[in-house]
Amino acid sequence: MDTTNNGSRNSQTPAGGGAGSPRKKKKKVSASNIVGRVILVLFTLCAIGVLTIAIFFKIFMTYVNTTLLPSLETESQELTLGLSSTVYYQDRDTGEWLELETLYMSGTNRELVTYDQIPEHLINALVSIEDHRFWEHHGVDWEGTIAAIVQTVTGGSTRGGSTITQQVLRSMTGDNDVTVKRKFREIFRALEYEKTHSKEDILTEYLNRAYFGHGCDGIQTAAKTYFGKNVWELDLAESACIVGITNSPSLYDPLRDAEFVQKDGSIKTPRDYNKERQELILDKMVEYGYITQEECDAAKAEKLIFTDTPEYEELHGDEDGQTSANDGEVFSWFMDAVYEDAIDLICEARGCTREMAQNLLYSAGYQIYTTLDMDIQNIVDSVYEDTSNFDYPSKNGTPLSSAMTIVDPYTGDVLAMAGGVGEKEASLVTNLATSRRTCGSAIKPLSVYAPAIDADLI
Repeated sequence: MDTTNNGSRNSQTPAGGGAGSPRKKKKKVSASNIVGRVILVLFTLCAIGVLTIAIFFKIFMTYVNTTLLPSLETESQELTLGLSSTVYYQDRDTGEWLELETLYMSGTNRELVTYDQIPEHLINALVSIEDHRFWEHHGVDWEGTIAAIVQTVTGGSTRGGSTITQQVLRSMTGDNDVTVKRKFREIFRALEYEKTHSKEDILTEYLNRAYFGHGCDGIQTAAKTYFGKNVWELDLAESACIVGITNSPSLYDPLRDAEFVQKDGSIKTPRDYNKERQELILDKMVEYGYITQEECDAAKAEKLIFTDTPEYEELHGDEDGQTSANDGEVFSWFMDAVYEDAIDLICEARGCTREMAQNLLYSAGYQIYTTLDMDIQNIVDSVYEDTSNFDYPSKNGTPLSSAMTIVDPYTGDVLAMAGGVGEKEASLVTNLATSRRTCGSAIKPLSVYAPAIDADLI
C-alpha cells in the first residue's frame, strides 16, 4: 500500500507539461548581439565591395599598363612634326641669306623654336588663359576635371577641364572623340607623359604644334605672319593677341576678311573678336599675378601693327619678298629649276620615288640654299616679261620663243634664268631654259663644218 502510494506521488507531472519533457527557458536577445550581427553583415558587404573594386581596378590598370601606355609611347616615337622647307638666296652686297620661298602642305607650315627663344610674357599669357594651374599639377587638373564632369552630368558642355599637357597629347595622337572613354585615356596618358617630360618641354611642344589660324602651324610662323617678327621679338600686347587665336582660329584670326552680324545689327570682324580675346587674356594675367594693372592697361592701349596695315608697309616697305608655295604665288623660272633639282637630290639621297620626294620636300623642313643673284634675275625678268622685246614673229605668224640662263664663268653657278617670253602664269610649266630638245641645225658647226675644215675639205 505504502509503496503504491509513494509511486503515485512520484509519477505526478507539473501542470501544463508533457510527460517526461523538461521545461525550456527562452533565450533573451540582447542589443549587443544585434549590433554584432549588423556589423558582421556590413563588414562582409564591405569586404565583397572592396574585393570587387580591387579586381576591376586590377583589370583596368592592366589595360592601362599593357595597352594604353605602350600605345602612347609608340605614337610619340612615330609621330614627327611636319615642317615647311625654306629656299634661300644670298644678298651679294651683304652676304646675308634671305628667304626666297617657303614650301609647305597643310599642317606643315611651321618653324620650330626652343623654349629659351619664347618670351616669358608669352608663356605666362598661354598659361593664364589655357591652364592657370599648369605649374602645380602633374598632367591633370583634378579641380577642372571634376568641374567639367559636373557640367556634363548637369547637361552643360561636354568639353573643358583639359590641361595644356592633355591638349598636346590630343594633338599628338589625334584622339579627339568627345567621349568619357577618350577622357580616361587622355588622363592616364597625361599623368604618364609628365613623368618623362618637363613643363618647359610640354609648353614648347604645344607652341610648336598649335594651329594659329591663317595657315600658321606653330608660334614662329604665326609671329612672322601677323607681325613680321620672330617670336622672341613679340611684346606683351602682341603675345596676348597671338595666344588668343588658338581657342577658335576662324573667329580670332586678325587677318581674316569676314564680318559677323550681331543681334543688335552691328558688325564685328575677326579683328574685333581678337581684341576682346586679347584683353581677356591680359586681365587673366593680372588676376594670376603675372603682370601689374599698369602693364595690362598699357598693353590694351597699344596699337597693334599687323602685316596687312599701311603702318607696317610704311615701316618695313617691301623688305620681305618671301612668297609661299601655298599662297597662290607662281614660282619663278629659277624656282621651277630649284624645285626639280631638289626632287632629284632627295630621290638620290633617300632612294625613294618622286612622289615620296615631293612629300618630303613639303614636310621635312629642308633648308635649300641657291646660287640666285637677285639683281641679275630682276634684269632678266624685266626683259623677258616685256613681250615687245620679242616682237619678231615667223612668216606664218608664230611668235618668237626665247630662253636664257646666266652662269658665272668662274664658279659655274647659275645666277639667273628665264624659261620663256611674257609673264609666267603657272608653276612648273615647260621651261625652255632647262628642257631637253633636239638641237637641229645648230649642231652643224660642230658635226659638219669643223670636221670639214680640219680635213681641209673646205
